[in-house]
Amino acid sequence: MRIVAAGVPAAITAAIVYAIIPVWRNGVAGGRLGALVLYSLLPFMAVLLIRAGGFDALTKRSRRPLLGLVLVTALATAWYPPAGLAGLLVAMSFLISAIFVGGFRASVRALMAAIVSVLAAALLLIPWTFNFAGIGKTDKSFLGFSHQGEIDLLDVLRFKTGPAGAGIASWGILLAALLALLVARGPRLAWATRAWFLAVVGFSVAWFPSILGMKMTTVIPEAGLILAALGIATAVGVSIDSLVGDYRDLGNRLSRPVARVAVLTIVILGVSLGSLGFLADSVSGRWGAPDKSWADTLAFTKDSPPSGQFRILWVGDPEVLPFEPFLSGDDFGWTMTRNGPGDFRQYLRAPETPTDRVVTRAINAAVSSDTARLGHLLAPSGIRYVALPSINGPGGTAGKPQPALTAALANQLDLARLRTENGLILYENQSWFPAAAIIPEAYSSEVPLDAKAPLRSAVGSDVEQAQPLDDERPVPAGTVFLSEAFDSQWQAQANGETLDHEKAFSEFNGWVKKSRTSVAISHKGQTQRYLLIAAEAFLWLLAIGWWFRSRDKRAHSELNQPTLRPERSKRFAASPTDDDLEGFWGES
Repeated sequence: MRIVAAGVPAAITAAIVYAIIPVWRNGVAGGRLGALVLYSLLPFMAVLLIRAGGFDALTKRSRRPLLGLVLVTALATAWYPPAGLAGLLVAMSFLISAIFVGGFRASVRALMAAIVSVLAAALLLIPWTFNFAGIGKTDKSFLGFSHQGEIDLLDVLRFKTGPAGAGIASWGILLAALLALLVARGPRLAWATRAWFLAVVGFSVAWFPSILGMKMTTVIPEAGLILAALGIATAVGVSIDSLVGDYRDLGNRLSRPVARVAVLTIVILGVSLGSLGFLADSVSGRWGAPDKSWADTLAFTKDSPPSGQFRILWVGDPEVLPFEPFLSGDDFGWTMTRNGPGDFRQYLRAPETPTDRVVTRAINAAVSSDTARLGHLLAPSGIRYVALPSINGPGGTAGKPQPALTAALANQLDLARLRTENGLILYENQSWFPAAAIIPEAYSSEVPLDAKAPLRSAVGSDVEQAQPLDDERPVPAGTVFLSEAFDSQWQAQANGETLDHEKAFSEFNGWVKKSRTSVAISHKGQTQRYLLIAAEAFLWLLAIGWWFRSRDKRAHSELNQPTLRPERSKRFAASPTDDDLEGFWGES
């Protein structure tokens, strides 16, 4: 913030405002880690864009800001893919504001730096980048997009996308930011204008689906509001800096003490009013997050006697589901966890596969009353439990009611409801069999290896005799089944012999074993995976090493640079954000 508002009071105020704006608290309440990562890294992205564009007259232009921007963009994109576009939006807001306040060349340089950073970040994130490019049309939720309903404009302006932001507290911050356009002069007015254009861009991103009056798949509203939060915080900082540095200009029409005290009081009251919401949310220390997670409630599922690998299907409002869901309809989605309620390792889910689409079709069939045997349809996916949460955790935020989904699950003949805490409906699949299993030869017909329709072949199957696989324990002859999307890289070996690989239930993996032996299942594509990871690590080390090398060069050049004359230093300090002035770069 010191680049935009040079004074220490202004920088501190801007940081405080950025911290008390409720957008990040709603991210905590909703469990949106991607939004929190973007919130943490966006100020660094903006500062690096300003330096790369040459807005800062006191900073010598070099490649180092661009390298830093690439690294920060890649880090943000890895956690939340749409974050890679944040730098572009910041630079575009600068370019639009240049129509009114100048700085066109610096804005263009910043935009070019943002484009380069996105492309270079895509290179650093290989092989993930290939997944992003290949599934963007079919699995938008994997890229961080979700269904967003209508949001009232007043809620957008108050940053209210969750429990935080209610009341009039946020209006105080907006008032303090608006004063920047009234009290700032010269370069400070230019930065106040840029800050407000950034805020308008952020508000527009959050409100865009509501402007169209339709539900659509787009970025989470917090993503846009984080941009707006940075713009508003910067504008408040400019207000303070203008009052501290330029209050004499305010006194041309009013007495200096009156002008200074009156406007400064308004700004302080506005920030103080905004702080009330932060203080109220901080009393419990949870900021709207649940008292505990559903993982505590469902811990019994992973502590039960070992009967084979299983999965839990979470279905309901995407806002309250754990981890990143698949979207299944306009109002609900689903996600799966393995061998229990899940942990942080499942935060970044894999792209959608054909078996995932089978689960989506099965859920839709139940909701449309086309089946009363959903458990049979889900059994090949290894789903033992079906969980329907109405809140994101005990004591947490409530999601949208799901009456159709609730009724559909209650009507299934092969799902047995279990007792659990309020806010979570839990069923056990009576047709479940292990995700990695051996079906004895006498019952192998229950696992069709030549089926063309996955749901039709599953609804008539009854695999009660399935036994869990153990790499060391011999199992009887029969059909080996693996509940993963069919891939020719999967292989099963018995006594050192590779079994013939076939499709089971049309989309899963099956092998026929003709004698009693142990079976080992593995994936042959691990070597390629490790090579790609090694290549990615090499690119990161290369980029970080280049960044440190440029820092050393810069430090060496600054040591050998002659000290500015005092009068010249004053000229620079008088306009720290004066960009694109004729003669600036050529001053000697």
